[in-house]
Parts: sequence; structure tokens; C-alpha cells
Amino acid sequence: MKKFINEIKETEFKQNFKIDAELVGSVFALIGALFLSMNEPVGFFAFLVSNLAFIKMAMVNNLKAFFLVQIAFTTTSLMGIFNNFDVLAVF
Repeated sequence: MKKFINEIKETEFKQNFKIDAELVGSVFALIGALFLSMNEPVGFFAFLVSNLAFIKMAMVNNLKAFFLVQIAFTTTSLMGIFNNFDVLAVF
């Protein structure tokens, strides 16, 4: 019985996290798209947050293809940040 209860708790945690990561990823993706549509490169930072949330969701749910796509999108987000901000000026 104890094992069954622990399995339920673990499943609930995974489901709750899935909803949270999915929600965070979706909201920040929309924010990023909105900023970029207004020629505001700060949208790349919102996309980066979205990518990280979706990567976590893919890892928790073992979504291999989705994980690879998010890695590619993270690369493009970092390229956008690098190309639009003086990232190297800090060094």
C-alpha cells in the first residue's frame, strides 16, 4: 500500500511539473514573439526562458525529438542575444 501511495505522489509531481513547464514555456514563447514582432530583440531572452522550460519538460517526459528541437531553438535564441546585444562588451 505504501509503495502504491508513493507511486501516486510521484506521478502527481510529474504531472504538475509538466503543466507548470508547459505553461511557463508557452507564456514566454508568446511574450518573445510579441517583442520580436515589435522589433524588440529582448524577445530573445523570453525565448531562451521558454526553451529552457520546454527542455525540462522534454527531459521529465522523455520526449527525445522535442528535446532536440528545443536544443536547436536554444541555439537560435543565444545567436539572437549574441547578435543584438554587446555580450562580449562585458569581458
